[in-house]
Amino acid sequence: LLFKLLVCIGLYFYSKVPSSLFTLIVCSDLFQFSVMVKKAVGIGRRRANISYDMVAAIVALFAFAALLIECDAVPINHAENTFFSGLGAAEVDWLVEHPTETSSIKQTCWEDGQCGLEMRNGLVSRRFVLNPTFGTIDFILNTTLQRGGEMSMIRTIKPEGSIGINGQNYTIGGLGVDEMFLAYLNRSEAVFTASNNAFTLVNYTISNPTAPFPWVPGTRYSPIQSQWPPPGKRLQVNFQPPINGTSVLVPLQPYVCKNNQSNQTFAFATPLSAQTDSILRIQVNNTFSAFQWTVREIELCTSPTTCITNTGTSTDNIVIDSSGTTPGSQEGGMAWNAFDGDLNTVYDSAQHTPYYVVVNIRNMLATHGPITHLRFVPNGDSTHDANNVMIYTVKQVSLPSDVVLSMVYDIYDNVPLMTKQMVLVSPTERLFVDAAQVESFATLPPFGAYATDGSTAPGEDAEGAVLGAPPNSWLHAKTDQAHGASCVWLNDFPNSVDPLCNCGDAGAVEPWLSCFYSGGIGVYVHGSNNFTSFRTLLLVLDSDDAERQSLSNHRATQLLAPHTQENPIFFHATSIKGNDFTTAIDRMVDVGFEMLIYSFGSGFTLENTSPAYIASIKEQITYANNKGVEVGGYDLICLDRGGSVPAQFSNGGDACFASGWRDDLLNMTLNFISQTGLSMLETDGPYGGESCTHTTHKYHVDASDSIYWQTQLQNDFYHRMRALGVYVNQPDDYFFQGGSRTGMGYNEWQYSLPRWKDLTISRMGMFDDLYELLPTQGWMFVPIVIYHGADPLSSFKFHNDAYEWGLAQYLGAGVAACYRGDVPYWDDASKAIATKWIGFYKTYRSTLIQPIVHIRRASMQSWDGWLHVNPQLLSTKRQQVANETIPSGVAMLFNPTARAFVNQRISIPLYYTGITTTATVVVDETEPKQDITLERNFHVIITITMAPYSIHTIVIYNADTARHNQAAFRKV
Repeated sequence: LLFKLLVCIGLYFYSKVPSSLFTLIVCSDLFQFSVMVKKAVGIGRRRANISYDMVAAIVALFAFAALLIECDAVPINHAENTFFSGLGAAEVDWLVEHPTETSSIKQTCWEDGQCGLEMRNGLVSRRFVLNPTFGTIDFILNTTLQRGGEMSMIRTIKPEGSIGINGQNYTIGGLGVDEMFLAYLNRSEAVFTASNNAFTLVNYTISNPTAPFPWVPGTRYSPIQSQWPPPGKRLQVNFQPPINGTSVLVPLQPYVCKNNQSNQTFAFATPLSAQTDSILRIQVNNTFSAFQWTVREIELCTSPTTCITNTGTSTDNIVIDSSGTTPGSQEGGMAWNAFDGDLNTVYDSAQHTPYYVVVNIRNMLATHGPITHLRFVPNGDSTHDANNVMIYTVKQVSLPSDVVLSMVYDIYDNVPLMTKQMVLVSPTERLFVDAAQVESFATLPPFGAYATDGSTAPGEDAEGAVLGAPPNSWLHAKTDQAHGASCVWLNDFPNSVDPLCNCGDAGAVEPWLSCFYSGGIGVYVHGSNNFTSFRTLLLVLDSDDAERQSLSNHRATQLLAPHTQENPIFFHATSIKGNDFTTAIDRMVDVGFEMLIYSFGSGFTLENTSPAYIASIKEQITYANNKGVEVGGYDLICLDRGGSVPAQFSNGGDACFASGWRDDLLNMTLNFISQTGLSMLETDGPYGGESCTHTTHKYHVDASDSIYWQTQLQNDFYHRMRALGVYVNQPDDYFFQGGSRTGMGYNEWQYSLPRWKDLTISRMGMFDDLYELLPTQGWMFVPIVIYHGADPLSSFKFHNDAYEWGLAQYLGAGVAACYRGDVPYWDDASKAIATKWIGFYKTYRSTLIQPIVHIRRASMQSWDGWLHVNPQLLSTKRQQVANETIPSGVAMLFNPTARAFVNQRISIPLYYTGITTTATVVVDETEPKQDITLERNFHVIITITMAPYSIHTIVIYNADTARHNQAAFRKV
């Protein structure tokens, strides 16, 4: 019994056997033990023995019942099980339905016998081993069977990343495999290795993701169902520096070994001594002639004429590293030869890679004294020169033991997405971080991009016209930073070697993802000044289809930057003096605008600290707020400020955002907001990625760290605005840092075109931009008054037909336009037009702000249009309270031509609306509504007559699930 008890305890703590199973085993043995006791003591005390039997039996029954319950809660092959047999195919399409499995991180074992940590959410899984060191051994996509099911993305093993500290590079984890064949991972033969020059695992913690800044779901008509921070799991893995330090190459001087068939002597500038130079590396970088051998003997000398030779004695034992296969080898590199104690160098220039040998000369130095020269001796058959012979001493450098480097991994529910970030802390010693690679992952097509080596990318045609870029990679990687960081696909082929032929993996396609700082870091880390990197975002796609890839990217943005779904209808006021402001507000309220922005050129100045000026703005904002209208303002905060920034903070014509200017701007902004109630900022010209060479600015040392700190401080500025509930427009990609909108890939001069040309080009461009951006991430432009001093043909005021078209195409796309002018309408007709389309937008806003499926791009030769899809029926707070029926789709169709399309049949793709059998379709918001059965391809066919120059709306509900609210079908 005692033996079994110990076994049970061991099983429980080692493999987490359910506690009820432990109890059941022990209680069954207690029952047997009671029988033994009864026999031993005889028939006396019968009642006591029976009572003991009954207690043991009852406890055992309860334990058995608990075991059944516990096993039912942890079924075999379930995500919670200790042993995973794989993900299997996903049961639902995550773009249409939410998967049932949520995010988890568990220590587990897999079907190949490996054990470690697994992050998974039913859609993707990343697997890590802990021995011989920490690292990724698999990254798995789990899509539906129709799209391929479970697929591994890994090609070979790479370290988790790398970091440069004090001029030396260290890998993170340092996991690798024991061969240089990189075309694919042979799991049955792979042997994992650990680098000596790597940060190594200390421990890990599991928690939940945190929000980078405060935000409340439902704000400014964003979906109330959004969750912030996004639900998921976080794995923080903590590493320590290499225990024995790292080998650092200290270059002496290069040497050109000329071919003159005579001895040549190289003199060290400083003699090598046993105290500092006991490790020596000699490396040949290239030769003058390709595809030839260059062979030299190299001797160590204590004077120009006295060299160390040990005739008849092998000196192979001093070689500690070599690019050659064996000491004395005449092929494959450089090695220490066994004859006469000389160094024989063999360089095969056909390989075009440096060859080297590393030797420990401590005993030689101790015996013979300092080494002053190297002598290069021809062996009689050398006919070519060796160029750039590099000679190094190798020193050991150690980092402080209290340095901690952390890699932070997040996985999120319902999306095949993971993020990763690096943090370095050095409590006692000042360190200089000069490089950081946050993600390093080797994969295969279609997950990785096609490189120049290997097979031809799908879609390429040597005989045809240029077809553009190959298919987008399925592993979509980017950073959360606007500037200074990049994710690129590298070609791993030059790093590959097949040991049988000593050649590269010819014919293989070997993409290697690297996410790193493309602009300088140059950051000093000490005490409370930590280094915190950008986040990499890895979204795993399952198709080459541009529509599906676009929708996947949109879902990731909605998850990690849900504030970008805020969607106030704003008006850019150009005249704000006296009654002009109140007139603009009153007319905005008449037709439904929700936010006024003091436009550029309006006379508004955020940086005006005059108490009288601030009081006047506060009075205006109070008036607007009492009418239910928010107020924001424009300011040029960093770029192209010219002489408007103090000279000590200037960086050419820009302001340096890592100087005292950032503090001045922040303080002025916070003071203005607190005193006036301003709730929106249009920050033109935020930090744009330029370095600053000043050495006296407050937050950066010089140009090396200026990009990092300017980016960090601009991010912090937006975080602070979000914490105050301030809505932010910014013409740069600061979306993951709190920014909401940017310009939709336009040239501002297009808004100086004649208005109808402007509308068409803008609709074409917006159609394209909505592949990349959510409707609520971009702005367009409607110049009610002349913009950029253009021709009067460009303005929309008093041109109601063009004004209606602009309102319809922008509000119908869910895209906010900068309606810029003195008033939002000018007569009863323009008032009715604005009321109509703003009312349409507000009625179907929950779906109009969702991503689009592209139906047909504008060409001016026929009709064009798009479809918004809302499979999850996301809604605003107001709509949720009113219990309104939310449409699954809203389509906009345009006929910009002079011809009529009579009984035009149009196929509308409904797969991404989530409707599977029958759709209720309402054309132009008029009765009767139609119930239409979907085609086999999830399309519906509608028949519509489109008059010349007409706009049409198609509102689509799921007939199988919708509780139709008749109030939603407004007649216009």
